[in-house]
Amino acid sequence: MIFEGIKKIVEPKGMLYKPLYGCPICMTPYYGTLIYLLFFRQSVADGLLTVAAASGLNVVSVLLIDIKDGICKRDE
Repeated sequence: MIFEGIKKIVEPKGMLYKPLYGCPICMTPYYGTLIYLLFFRQSVADGLLTVAAASGLNVVSVLLIDIKDGICKRDE
């Protein structure tokens, strides 16, 4: 994980946990907006659509990972 070192600063139960490194779906609006404003800045409507599409893709990827984890259970 890219932000693994932040765990030493922000504990995994606080209010900043999910937007900083805990939840890909929750991180998208913050980092997606920041990256869009830094690199593209075309229009507000394009920015909203881009961040919404990225959030949707993150929802699908998290669901696929959860499905895979449910199907491929490890025997311990």
